[in-house]
Amino acid sequence: MYFLMSIDLSAINLLLNIPLGIIILFFLFRLSRSFGRYIPLTVFVSITIIEFVIQALTKYYLTDFSSLLYITEPFSMLYGMLIYMYARNQSERKFILSRTDILLIIPFIIAILSYLPYYILQPTQKLVDFNTYGTLLSDISENIWEWNFEIVLNTAFLIAALNELKKYNNRIKEQLSDIQKTDLHLTQLLIKVSLATYLAEFVIVYMTLYGFPYYKVLFELFYLLYSATILLIGYDAITSNKHINLLIDAWSNRSTEKQAVKYAKSTLSDDMADDISIKLKNCMDKEKPYLQPQLRIKDMESITGISSHHISQIINDMFNQNFYEFVNAYRVKEAIKIMNNNNYINYTYTAIGFEAGFNSKSAFYSSFKKETGKTPAQYRADITVQSQKHM
Repeated sequence: MYFLMSIDLSAINLLLNIPLGIIILFFLFRLSRSFGRYIPLTVFVSITIIEFVIQALTKYYLTDFSSLLYITEPFSMLYGMLIYMYARNQSERKFILSRTDILLIIPFIIAILSYLPYYILQPTQKLVDFNTYGTLLSDISENIWEWNFEIVLNTAFLIAALNELKKYNNRIKEQLSDIQKTDLHLTQLLIKVSLATYLAEFVIVYMTLYGFPYYKVLFELFYLLYSATILLIGYDAITSNKHINLLIDAWSNRSTEKQAVKYAKSTLSDDMADDISIKLKNCMDKEKPYLQPQLRIKDMESITGISSHHISQIINDMFNQNFYEFVNAYRVKEAIKIMNNNNYINYTYTAIGFEAGFNSKSAFYSSFKKETGKTPAQYRADITVQSQKHM
């Protein structure tokens, strides 16, 4: 802890994140011009950079830039909201802005109004006020409820963002059998990390309030981690854009909810549904399209001559699965056949997964565990034990 106290962590934070943020903002700006769904994230990174720059100016040139004090304080009320709007846009695959969204910025407006008396102060008055009350400890002591509200507000928005990404994942599983490049798993992970940092901030605030001696170091570490995390969300959006756009190009215009309504009104009789399910199973058993790692529901439409809408309906209604689960269940059965074949005894589990049509080790392991209740290693060990008993 003494070593950390000797390092200027805030300087490291600013030194690393200002140039990184500018680079990410450049690419996000280009994306936003073509794909409106990235606009909230572009605004998010923009205000983050502005806050970093003002922090740097007031930290090292306080006298010259005292007029900038307190300007960015209300920004903290926007972070969770903008991440939520970005996640919602990704879930709906387009930019969304409704009339009710004005309600989302009410906390920001209230924060602006509460800081209005500070905005109209002269620079010299701001400087005096900052030197008198601007320490972290006094800020927490005098504004504890503001800290609490900020943390709760942003936490609620981040949880809502995770729910939107969950909806997105459910939708892509209706279309694809391999989602590793389109499921925004890194974005979800980073949002979870952001949630953890807000919970950590809540703990640190009260540790500071009750006299913990190293609170400054903890806050500096918190801001360093949080700043890096929020910028990495922008980086992930840039790198995943190509794969998401490939998905959107092939995506059905019907959302999952709209399909559910259509299913309820479907003219597909029970006999027709049975015929389609038999045809679908025969195709999977004989032609084994699941061995194609990038198999899409549109590909199944071409192979079977059955509309993707009806394929989705049958898989949902008769097999109680989505397309992703349906195809990967067949891949797991194929993997089990391979494991029971002595010709593949020297194959690694990853190689077995690839032979069965999986495109990643993680997808193979998770699907295998879901279908069998065991890991591939546990399953193979059971095979070995059973074969030894029969010897």
